[in-house]
Amino acid sequence: DSALRPCGVEKFQFPGGEWSLRGTAPEQNRTYYADIRGASTDDLVCGMLFADWCSRRGAKCTALIPYLPAARADRGAPRGASVYGEFLQAYHEVLVIDPHSDKAVREVRRPLRIIDHLPIVCEFERLFAATHVIAPDHGAVDRASRVADMLGKPLIVAEKTRDPETGAILSYKIEIPDDNGRYLVVDDICDGGGTFRLLAERSGLPKSQSALWITHGIFSGKAKDLREHYSHVGCLDSFPSLDTTVPTFLGRTLELL
Repeated sequence: DSALRPCGVEKFQFPGGEWSLRGTAPEQNRTYYADIRGASTDDLVCGMLFADWCSRRGAKCTALIPYLPAARADRGAPRGASVYGEFLQAYHEVLVIDPHSDKAVREVRRPLRIIDHLPIVCEFERLFAATHVIAPDHGAVDRASRVADMLGKPLIVAEKTRDPETGAILSYKIEIPDDNGRYLVVDDICDGGGTFRLLAERSGLPKSQSALWITHGIFSGKAKDLREHYSHVGCLDSFPSLDTTVPTFLGRTLELL
């Protein structure tokens, strides 16, 4: 709703439950932005309505949706990434930040631009002065490698094995090369934070030597316990977090545009 108000539009709901929009109509030959944070289907539907309104008025609408919904559901059936990708078909262009997987990006099937968020990660790291960067599992290697290269720091990769049926973590190993180092853990999404708590426990690092950057902070369940293990926790304002007390640093998405 807040993303629509600057252009004089507000959403409303009919008694039957359907969403619609009212207010100033989009102007022809202009480009508008629908700023959508998180994965609320109500927000996704209202964004589609606005994109449709723009199209019928001869205007264009770009979706700024930093957290790509259901990007973790990029395989199996039902395929959430494909279903949620349908919500984005009405847009002229889609802007995302640090999408979870290339497969999920392909499910969007619209012109898509990935916004570089590394300048904000660098701003966060200056608060901590890391000596090493950690990828908490192999799925995080690419994004953690980019951060390590940017900072000129060595990369450490933790070894994690999950049960493919239940998703339970079967084993977790990490080797810390320097007991006096300062370690920045980098990943894209923090939900309940189980992997990051386990990493802190298995590494044996004190809180003062550990920091955590996750691009999209959902922070559900026991995520608040991360503050017991990491001196700094940083993320973007890309998701309406369930627990806003977790991050110590909040980077502004709009600063990247």
